[in-house]
Amino acid sequence: MLTGCSPRVNAPQNLNVSMIDGKLGTLLVNWDPQPNAVKYIVQYGLGDNFDLSSGEISGTVWEATGLNSYQMDPYKQGNRDEYKFRVIGISENGKQGKASETVIGKAEVPPVTGIFVKPGRRRQLIVNWDHTPGSSHVNLRWGIANDIAASDGEAHTYGISPQGVYTITGLEDGTEYFVWIQTAADLIQNGSGQWFDGRWSRAVSGTTLAP
Repeated sequence: MLTGCSPRVNAPQNLNVSMIDGKLGTLLVNWDPQPNAVKYIVQYGLGDNFDLSSGEISGTVWEATGLNSYQMDPYKQGNRDEYKFRVIGISENGKQGKASETVIGKAEVPPVTGIFVKPGRRRQLIVNWDHTPGSSHVNLRWGIANDIAASDGEAHTYGISPQGVYTITGLEDGTEYFVWIQTAADLIQNGSGQWFDGRWSRAVSGTTLAP
């Protein structure tokens, strides 16, 4: 009979990566307990790299924090930093088992919903939107063409509730404008000093009052 050997540790199963409402730049990683594993290591990174690690942990739930998810080109939809995750079980004698399947996670703020644009006073449009979990403020852009890259109006509504209203002024009378809203938040609490930009909404239009 062999002694001093630990049972084989198979690859952890059912790895899942998800966002956490209200926790910016954070992803929740969880998996099923693996028989014969007493500890685990979560390995992750951008692209094809797994250069970041949780270190040895005893549970099957772990939060990856300080993740980047800002848009390099703010006018493109869905341009995100994707993190790849995998988990490795460790036996009681410290031997690592096989790695789990790789799962992709994106630490992004959900897009704005419930956008409604209506005319205000002359040369004004009033923009309303619903609360977006995980967002501290929003950015707006607007223009007369249905093309966000060609939009010439913008506002950074820091301090305005992510469930709110904004009045655009100085517009032309009797003109249709297209409006986009982007969720955003400050990652300074994670020490990165970066802006955490969410996804731009689809265009919603409204027309100012005729003269």
